[in-house]
Amino acid sequence: MRQSVYMLLILCALTFVACSYSTAFVVINDSGQPIEVRYTIKGKAGVLSSTNAPVKIAASEATNRYRSQWRSLSPTEFQIVHTEHAITITVQVMPQEALWVTSMFHYIGDDDPNDVASWPLDEITIRGAQGGMSFTGDKSRKAFEYVSRVLYSITYK
Repeated sequence: MRQSVYMLLILCALTFVACSYSTAFVVINDSGQPIEVRYTIKGKAGVLSSTNAPVKIAASEATNRYRSQWRSLSPTEFQIVHTEHAITITVQVMPQEALWVTSMFHYIGDDDPNDVASWPLDEITIRGAQGGMSFTGDKSRKAFEYVSRVLYSITYK
């Protein structure tokens, strides 16, 4: 009996783990020149968490959903400004690089009011040789295009 209960608990735990996923929101530089990405994360000022610290990977590897396999940036590779209500990060992204901007667990999109309400970005601005684009509020969420359940991206060309 005890072994049956133990096996049932393991089966239940595996069911929940199998359904768990995180969706990454990335900026891909598909141009031939460096771009500047500046984004503002809502929330109280404080220490930049490991889940918000900027990371990069080759654009061809952007579908790699494991953040631990992306390259963490040194403090000299990005600028950070803390305010009372937000953190603004500015990063230079080289050609054919991807920048992980944020992620959300179980992201569904517009169909889920919790996703809309808990969107962590207040603004994202991308500037490069071909001009710039800036999105604030809900438009910062909608600017990212669906690639897969675990990846949304903005591609600068």
